[in-house]
Amino acid sequence: GVMRERDELRQRLKQYEVKQGSRDAEFLQEQSLAEALRRERQQLMAENREQVEALSPPRKGVTDARQLAIQLDVAHQQSEAAHRELIVLKEEHRTLKDTLAEERRRLATS
Repeated sequence: GVMRERDELRQRLKQYEVKQGSRDAEFLQEQSLAEALRRERQQLMAENREQVEALSPPRKGVTDARQLAIQLDVAHQQSEAAHRELIVLKEEHRTLKDTLAEERRRLATS
């Protein structure tokens, strides 16, 4: 009788653990869902704020900051363009050097 009782208790404990496990999983799911909803809400609030700011006449500091951001962006694009140009020039320089070396060799052998 004692052995059977112990087995029954073990079985009930296992069932309880399984139930508890699925409860924990549900809880975690609910938590991550709540977190996702919270993030979505923050996102929407931020978008609303941006729309409101876009509609209302911007304050002095905001316009200055926007101007600076635009200028910075333009400067960045210009520097990237200059960098690409430099790469092209280096390539051309290398080609010219190779051509020159080729000519020198040709002259030396003739």
